[in-house]
Amino acid sequence: MKQSTSDEINHIMAQAKMMSESEKNGVINDLDVEQPLLYQTIFGQMNTSVAETNMGMSKLFEELCFYIIFFYYTTFGDSPIIENEEKWLGDNLSLLDSELKALSEENTMELVFREKLLEQLVKRSKDSETQLELHKYINNKIQKHVYKNEVCIESVQLSTNLIFVIIRLMDELYKVK
Repeated sequence: MKQSTSDEINHIMAQAKMMSESEKNGVINDLDVEQPLLYQTIFGQMNTSVAETNMGMSKLFEELCFYIIFFYYTTFGDSPIIENEEKWLGDNLSLLDSELKALSEENTMELVFREKLLEQLVKRSKDSETQLELHKYINNKIQKHVYKNEVCIESVQLSTNLIFVIIRLMDELYKVK
């Protein structure tokens, strides 16, 4: 998977911002049709979790998810068909969950186990060619929102972590192609 530059991402995001609500809904509906469980995970469980911490952040989260989906569709085309989407999604979410837990000092685990998970996270991030510039762009949008609005730290951390997970899931999805 090719790494996109910040210029490429800015160009794609400029296109996304010029779309009508109907066009944006079409992109999101395509994900719902092609990857219904992934769609439900992002716009259902994940968005609900963000909304429970802050409604304003939830609206931003939905918008940022649209940008991520639009980026992948524009850059890499339609998403591939996953034979067993439930297993694929479960396996990927479990792995990411374990790796993210290793980042948090709040989670108690043996140091050796934590270090192995962190090593695995770094290696998988490098190997998967995660779209780092996209991640930077999206995180920048979150920080601008935080600067302009009163948002609790819990909501920001949750949104940032979930965005990371979504980008990694999309990377993994397009590796299937």
